[in-house]
Amino acid sequence: MLMWGIGEFPTFLLAVIVAILWALEGSKENRRVDRQADRTDDAELKAYNEMMANLAEQDERRRR
Repeated sequence: MLMWGIGEFPTFLLAVIVAILWALEGSKENRRVDRQADRTDDAELKAYNEMMANLAEQDERRRR
């Protein structure tokens, strides 16, 4: 049982390393997306909001 427990330590260590690297990569991606949004004045968000407003108008017209 002791050998099995010692064998689990490298697995645990690798899992921690992968989790840290995954979190760091997510942070990089978030910063990249934020920089792009700043450059384009949130064009993607504005387009999405416009699309949703159009869908809401269509739903409202169908209900009448």
